[in-house]
Amino acid sequence: MSAANRTALITKIHRTLKAAYPKFQLPIKDRSLTEHILYACCLENSTADQAAEAFGKLKTLYIEWNEIRVSSTNELAEVMDCLTDPADAAHRIRRTLYNLYESFYDYDIDFLKKENLGKAQKKIKSFQGKAKKMLDFVVDYVTQNGLGGHCIPLNSEAYEILLILDIISKNERRFKKVPGLERAISKNKGAEFGALMHAFSVDFAENPYDPKLHDLLLKINPKCNDNLPMEPIDESETDQSTVDSTAGKKGNKSSPSNKKPKDSAKAESKPTTQKKTPAQPAKKKAATKTSKTKKATTKKATTKKATTKKAAAKTSKTKKATKKKAAKKNKSK
Repeated sequence: MSAANRTALITKIHRTLKAAYPKFQLPIKDRSLTEHILYACCLENSTADQAAEAFGKLKTLYIEWNEIRVSSTNELAEVMDCLTDPADAAHRIRRTLYNLYESFYDYDIDFLKKENLGKAQKKIKSFQGKAKKMLDFVVDYVTQNGLGGHCIPLNSEAYEILLILDIISKNERRFKKVPGLERAISKNKGAEFGALMHAFSVDFAENPYDPKLHDLLLKINPKCNDNLPMEPIDESETDQSTVDSTAGKKGNKSSPSNKKPKDSAKAESKPTTQKKTPAQPAKKKAATKTSKTKKATTKKATTKKATTKKAAAKTSKTKKATKKKAAKKNKSK
């Protein structure tokens, strides 16, 4: 996009949002640098009213900033539960206060206002530690309202809006750069533009599919219709609707309540000819079984007695025969 078209769209954003948000709030500049930093940590993803409420709780419930520094993230998040993302804000505040105190052993850093703007910005960025530098939103907010520089604070959703409007490219959104923004918006209107853009970005983050917000985007750039976020379609609902529609069509052709299944119809047409024997009760079956076993045992006992009698008779016969033989032998002698 050419510089002239980009400037025209940026100025159109200012006019359109000023008409859409007539009750926007300008930032308070009568604060210390530490207060500006902590307020910006609360404001980044929340509205101005939410940030003011959370910042007021921090100042009234805690005696000094050091008490906030030694508090836990969960405790601070409970205090600032009015914010959109209280846990993230609490983490930023604790990290900022910790590194600020480690750098100066004090929370009064207003002497940075007298130093060079670039040097002061670099020092404020270092308050987030070596691993993660402070987000550009906080640094730009403090630069605009605390250091007197010309910067416009933009959160991540604001860059997404500028991408939808074709004002920046994907690569520029990645590095959080808006070419020509400070030239298109003068310094005396920077705070107003930043407050309007922030209010719009918070509403967009809450519901990016709101038709009213889409109308505002189309007023700014009517050619951005293809870039508007579309609400995702739930596949389960579509599948269920197609199943219901197909079931309804089948039901119109032949209702299942009027027709009987083929197997049941055959079963009714062909009566059964086989006679079923009545099932004996369980007690009768058990009695018959016990009687049979008793008869079998009695038969076995009688057969055993008969065999023993036969064996005894045989043994008696053999004894008599042996006695007769012995008597004959004695007579012959």
